[in-house]
Amino acid sequence: LAPNTSAPDTLVPDTLAPDTIAPDTSAPDTLAPNTSAPDTLIPDTLAPNTSAPDTLVPDTLAPDTIAPDTSAPDTLAPNTSAPDTFVPDTLAPNTSAPDTLAPNSSAPDTLAPDTIAPDTSAPNTSVPDTLAPNTSA
Repeated sequence: LAPNTSAPDTLVPDTLAPDTIAPDTSAPDTLAPNTSAPDTLIPDTLAPNTSAPDTLVPDTLAPDTIAPDTSAPDTLAPNTSAPDTFVPDTLAPNTSAPDTLAPNSSAPDTLAPDTIAPDTSAPNTSVPDTLAPNTSA
């Protein structure tokens, strides 16, 4: 293709005047008054019910009849399996060396003696109880 040698486009600006909208000078709408007659509702007229009342027919089903069980009782064959044999556990003897404890090298505990303050409360001045003699039989 040959190279483009045309001059670039030149854009001409718009010279249109803005739209001018005239104000609405029409008269407002005038509605004529409603002169139609009001609706007249006709009540429903139902004929009286002259049908005979329903008649229910009772069920005439015979009760279920269950025949007694006449089958032979179950017969179990005797148990002919050998009794279970339990093998006792066999434990190897303990060959581990006994535990060796290091001697206690800590200093003995030092306990401070208790210090009890002397009793400074007032002496007891309460009156002893007086019991009436027992007069029960």
